[in-house]
Amino acid sequence: MKQPEYLYESIKKVSSSKKLKHILESRIKITESYKNIEDNIDPIKTENDFISYLLSRFPSTYPVSHQIISMLKEFDIKSLIDIGAGPATCTYASLEIFKNLSNITLVERNPFFLDFSKTVLRENFKSLNFNFVREDLTRFKYDDFYDVGIMSYVINELDDNKKEETLKKIWSKINDFLIIIEPGTKKGFENIRKTRELLIKEKGYIYAPCTHNLACPIKDDDWCHFYKRVERTKEQMYLKSATESYEDEKFAYLIVSKKELTQLANFKSNEDEDENSNNKKSRIIRFPRILKGHVSFEICNESGINKLTVSAKNKNYKSSKKLSWGDLIEND
Repeated sequence: MKQPEYLYESIKKVSSSKKLKHILESRIKITESYKNIEDNIDPIKTENDFISYLLSRFPSTYPVSHQIISMLKEFDIKSLIDIGAGPATCTYASLEIFKNLSNITLVERNPFFLDFSKTVLRENFKSLNFNFVREDLTRFKYDDFYDVGIMSYVINELDDNKKEETLKKIWSKINDFLIIIEPGTKKGFENIRKTRELLIKEKGYIYAPCTHNLACPIKDDDWCHFYKRVERTKEQMYLKSATESYEDEKFAYLIVSKKELTQLANFKSNEDEDENSNNKKSRIIRFPRILKGHVSFEICNESGINKLTVSAKNKNYKSSKKLSWGDLIEND
């Protein structure tokens, strides 16, 4: 999925004065920083760092954000808070998805990211109400209520002793949904798992990817994650010394509802258009195996991690062959 034209042009404008070879060092430094984040330190410290992020990371994180937020496209969302907004990746995606979105707060401590998002959003969405706040998300006073809150790639950067307090504070100000996105790593998933446990205790209802509110069945030596195949830009290929024209961006995520799913007026079984409830479905958590005469799936549902085989005799066989890792499938 390509980013909107206004975003492409905005990134091109701020990066045109820089030669790629001059920001390659920043790209390498940032990559290492994200692997070893300690003490809530922001790795984006210079203009080169900022441009390196826009050229090497943004083209991959935007499609992931769009895919996850699209799961809520049927809901009438009017207000949103983008927490630890970065260059406003999730805000841009949300503006593509929620047509009635009009009130948006962006909380971001990094001046490069905040200045960029201010310029882009004010130039391209003049009729909307934006509140840009330069503040650490752990110190921000969450006074207002929002239909949706989004925390994208930020829990991984929080001090462990501030995570629970910050999440509770944010959750208390959400009307409908809280979206969490983390890297598709073991550590990223562990943040998702702990957040899931906390929000269930705080009377949250899991909308996705889990099809239940029971304990997570993933064992400690494994982790739940998904992927989005992304077409690489020529700048990404250079900065990552890549030879393939695409990359698989791996991510973990969580969407939690304030209301029980059966109480949601617009509730459909996430990606599906039928009226079946979410707990009649399973999430595919690995690549399906398409074999002669049947398709084999590894699935997660309220009974745990299971195998599901759909044979050629099954009425859903043809549609099952089109399903992929991350999709929902009918329980047999």
